[in-house]
Amino acid sequence: MKSIKYSNSAAKSNKLKLMHLVLALLMLICLTFTLLSCGLFNFDDNSSTIDSTESIDLSDLNIKFNLVDEPVPPNSPIVMVVEAIHSSVVEITVSSYSSSSSGSGVIVAEDETYSYILTCFHVVENASRNGIKVTLTNDSKYTATYVGGDYAEDIALLRIKATNLNIASTRNVGNSPIKLGEDVIVIGNPLGTLGGTVTRGIIGGLAREISVSGFTLTVLQTDASINSGNSGGGMFDSSGLLIGIINAKSAATNTEGLGFAIPIEIALQVVEKLLA
Repeated sequence: MKSIKYSNSAAKSNKLKLMHLVLALLMLICLTFTLLSCGLFNFDDNSSTIDSTESIDLSDLNIKFNLVDEPVPPNSPIVMVVEAIHSSVVEITVSSYSSSSSGSGVIVAEDETYSYILTCFHVVENASRNGIKVTLTNDSKYTATYVGGDYAEDIALLRIKATNLNIASTRNVGNSPIKLGEDVIVIGNPLGTLGGTVTRGIIGGLAREISVSGFTLTVLQTDASINSGNSGGGMFDSSGLLIGIINAKSAATNTEGLGFAIPIEIALQVVEKLLA
């Protein structure tokens, strides 16, 4: 009996049909997985995906801020002021289920066991479990725990298990209001790779209202250089007192020198409500 063989053209045609079928099935599987992932992890909605492994009893927290009623007269050289406050600002790296991002934070308080860090809510909102890492200026690294925050005010409070760090002194703006034209120092982690960067400017506007993600924020305006990664960093006055938490800049191509910070009194109000 003669064996029957397909011609080369016929065999190739069947192989191509099989390959096309396999590719179509693979594309269908990838599309289905993508749709399920978006629905499962809510990457694009406004809900927080912060997932902490530690349960924190807020009623047991005894956080005290170093409020200063009157700023020290700005007689010290800028170098001395920066040296005094530089290590109170930290780098923050956040890992989520699909990506990673960077920001900044300011050490504002401590208790017997922990140091507490103010940052922007949008910096940490998509963090996965154990996904918030903090790096100090001496390159010490810690896993941070999310204590709480306010999405609408864009403020979050973190803590790390470390003490005896450089706690930023906070200006009591109730007794010493911020004035238009004041010199300011901004310290943060621009681009997520330049931690501890210092820039300088002035207060260009008081009580500005900007819209971010559908919420209206009341912020301070400055012309100090601000870039992606600065969010959560500190805005200090010329005496080195913390007066704001950097949270936004104008990204329009026809604008320049428009940066914004959440006033420190608003940030502290968020923490007080959280603890209450």
